[in-house]
Amino acid sequence: MKFIFIVTSILISCMSQAQESYTTKVTHSIGLHAGLSTGYGFSYRYWPKRIGLEVTAIPIFNGNKNAFVSSGLSGLYLIKEYNRLNVFGYLGAHYIYETSFQYVNSKVLDDFGNSIYEEKLVTNNTINVGLGFGTNINILKELSLSLQTGYALYNIVENLGGNLTGEIGLYYHLK
Repeated sequence: MKFIFIVTSILISCMSQAQESYTTKVTHSIGLHAGLSTGYGFSYRYWPKRIGLEVTAIPIFNGNKNAFVSSGLSGLYLIKEYNRLNVFGYLGAHYIYETSFQYVNSKVLDDFGNSIYEEKLVTNNTINVGLGFGTNINILKELSLSLQTGYALYNIVENLGGNLTGEIGLYYHLK
């Protein structure tokens, strides 16, 4: 509920400001993005005309061989452009690589009949894909908020599932 209130407030403030013209035509943007079907992390957008590309990635790791790597690639298509916002369609793919130590039942019993657990390095590879619509809202001349929603297929390699998805990003305009 708070999220909807904040987004609505931003939209109203953007639309009610003076008639200053913020162009939505931006070729290069960098920012932070989070999406189940488009990736988590640092993001770069190249959007020269109607068709654009978004690359998102972040590696997270520690010295104990635990790792999380998210990488996403999305195609963007401009549907309608307004003074302070634009509406677009997207098709995204998100690859997740995870390694972590987990305690696994070794199926061996100790002298008292208790299971013995051993530490094992477990690796997971996940691919999610999604399709939907989004809007870029120019908050400032150099800053835009990207909100996306659609339908995604999750873990398409091992355990296919489908559901609604939501994506959000904050982008600084380079050009």
